[in-house]
Amino acid sequence: MTIAILAGGASSRFGQDKATLFLPRVLAACQPLNLPIVIVGRSESDLELPTSAACLPDAFPGQGPLGGLITALRHTDGPVLLLPCDLAFLETAALLWLLAQWEQSPKDLPVISTESLTGIQGDVAYEPLFSVYPQSSLDHAESLLTNGRRSMHQLLKHQGYQEALLPEHLLPQLRNINTPEDLTLR
Repeated sequence: MTIAILAGGASSRFGQDKATLFLPRVLAACQPLNLPIVIVGRSESDLELPTSAACLPDAFPGQGPLGGLITALRHTDGPVLLLPCDLAFLETAALLWLLAQWEQSPKDLPVISTESLTGIQGDVAYEPLFSVYPQSSLDHAESLLTNGRRSMHQLLKHQGYQEALLPEHLLPQLRNINTPEDLTLR
């Protein structure tokens, strides 16, 4: 298992580089797991990191998270726990929960975290950027990208997945930050 943190976005809605602000927090949550960590979409010179995380240039710049996932899967031999760099409130407990879901699931399908949508019985929201992807996702993801489709949701439809319903107490940890105002909402 390798943790892959996507940090190649432009941060245009936030107005400054989110990776330099939030990546240290995400790394602090990941380090107790003692798993290899790769940061996709950055070079060593872009960031000053107090960790042994490896930086990987994105093999598909501008292709969104799907391109970042392909980059991470090509770099590893095993599954990838995929995270965005802007989970400002992430704690190790959420990662431990996700790893436990992976351990209890078939290893040929991604484990996709989901959350129940309040007031809509039976509907869920998918969190494809807080999920675990096996090596079998690589062929599916490359096929989609080759055909001009970059959607992580298309990957789930194409490959299938194992759903893991997030406990409510973990939901605040998975709120990503897109604008400065998002920092004040907790």
